[in-house]
Amino acid sequence: MTEKTLVLFSASYPYSIAAEDTFLDPELRRGTHLFSRIIAVPSRNEGTRNTTFPEIIVEEEFATRFARFKSDILFMLRYILIAVTRKEYYQDLIKNWKRVLNPLAFLKTAWVLAAACLLEEWLCEYIESHRIDTSRTIFYTFWCNEITLGLALVKKRYPAMQIVSRANGYDIYEEQNTPPYIPFRAPTFSCLRGLYTVSKLARDYLAGLYPAYADRMFYAHMGVEDPGFSASASVDGSLNIVSCAYIVPVKRIRLMADGIIAYAKKAGNRRISWTHIGGGDSRAELEAYTKKNAPANLDVRFTGYVPSVYEFYKTHPVDLLISTSTSEGVPVSIMEAESCGIPVIATAVGGVPEIVNETCGQLLPPDPTPSQIADGISAICERTARGADLRQGARENWKTNYNAETNYTQFYCNLLGSPDGTKKGT
Repeated sequence: MTEKTLVLFSASYPYSIAAEDTFLDPELRRGTHLFSRIIAVPSRNEGTRNTTFPEIIVEEEFATRFARFKSDILFMLRYILIAVTRKEYYQDLIKNWKRVLNPLAFLKTAWVLAAACLLEEWLCEYIESHRIDTSRTIFYTFWCNEITLGLALVKKRYPAMQIVSRANGYDIYEEQNTPPYIPFRAPTFSCLRGLYTVSKLARDYLAGLYPAYADRMFYAHMGVEDPGFSASASVDGSLNIVSCAYIVPVKRIRLMADGIIAYAKKAGNRRISWTHIGGGDSRAELEAYTKKNAPANLDVRFTGYVPSVYEFYKTHPVDLLISTSTSEGVPVSIMEAESCGIPVIATAVGGVPEIVNETCGQLLPPDPTPSQIADGISAICERTARGADLRQGARENWKTNYNAETNYTQFYCNLLGSPDGTKKGT
């Protein structure tokens, strides 16, 4: 154990509302013994509080202030007025003047800096009242957003601060935001000791846009635990397909349904089973649509939310996992499937081509038609029939690249030693 403190800023961890525990639990399992103390600072303290690591100190005062900032107009205006008096505000407007001609982008710039000012005020108070030695503390944001910008403002007062951040999706790709603009990128990146993206593609994307900060940008794959078993394949000639995702537009579950239906119609008398794991507001509507249009040889089941997909994989034969998202980082659903030796069909978006390749599955075009999805399923079935061991390939890909034990141990070694390890990209 070092004498260093880790201060982790999250969207809600250890609370459940932002569902970060899937990533942070296995990560922190490798980190809790490395620091003299770990302080978790969620921006939202809603949902169920996770008690996996009772030794972690949870500081909730900032979440209380942030909730008021978002709900109390007068309280928010106070910080917006502070923001518009700062030079950083005008520097960003001038640098990005074409983008902020959009009124929403203009307002977003003010809101982001106001939220950063709120964090700056709270954290400076916290550092002083708790006598935090900033030179022996690592400040770590799980998302590279307005909270990270707030740390950049604090660093001006405490220059010895060490700040690192992950970047996972919306905080990487501007097009995932409304409006499609992320303000204050340069001042945010300039404060960082290391920025760790979820994929090499994301690292290269940011390094290309901001080459002045490329030397502090690295990729650090996340990972999942070894489930301790491999899922079984069907042995009766049927095909069992699984998908696992929240039912939201970006996941394109209706397109997935159309593709599976198209395959089933071509499969003759072969029994096809499709199980979708995951809830969402349109679940009932989507299930009704699929069952109405499914041919007689296709059985459809929508389970809603389940606490662990591993229990399903352990007790049901699964031949492949399918994903049709329009945008992704590196999906945990694919990591989980591959850890159980399940081949994957997925759209070639975001970091997906880093986790799905010919040894373990089949990539689809970024915007596939139902017919192309059906062809992708056919291709997997044909390769399996020819003896291609995609199940072993899936398991090996997880073990080599997405094993929580390896990846998170390396991540904390980087935080406490060299900031980069070996994954700067090329």
